[in-house]
Order: sequence, then structure tokens, then C-alpha cells
Amino acid sequence: MQLAIRFSDEEIELLDEIVEGGAAESRSAAVRYALAHLGEARRLSALSARDRAAYESHPQSDADHVWSTAAAIAMIEAEDWSEWYPPSRYVA
Repeated sequence: MQLAIRFSDEEIELLDEIVEGGAAESRSAAVRYALAHLGEARRLSALSARDRAAYESHPQSDADHVWSTAAAIAMIEAEDWSEWYPPSRYVA
């Protein structure tokens, strides 16, 4: 399907700069990319709204914070850090 769109001279200049700069293969590709980008932004916005509503309907309690902090500390302590911080490197 084709869609006829009227662009201003400034918009055509911008499209041409985008194509000449290598960000899109053609004017049509640039418009398709922009539409895909807007669609993705809309999708992410809907996900964010869904997540925000979930957190607002079930806010975290102080007990949740205590549990998550303890779990994070336990994971860090269980990790083998010798690859990243060899003991010989820090021995005087």
C-alpha cells in the first residue's frame, strides 16, 4: 500500500540529510524507521504505565526492602570474585 504525504521544504531537507548521513537508505526508509520508532515508544510507554499501575496497587513494604537487600548481599558474598580481584594483587 502506498501513502501520499506532503512534506515542507525543511522536512525534505532533513530527510535528505538523514539519507546522506547514512542513517537510512532512502527517504522512504527514513519515514518507515521513524514510524517504527514511534510505535516502539508507544509500546514501551504502555508497558511503563502497566508496571507503574502494578507497583501502585501493590507497593513494596519495608519487609520487601529488607528481604531484597539481604538477598543481594547473599548473592554478592556467594560470588567468586577471585577472577576480578585476585588476592595476590592486594597483598603487601
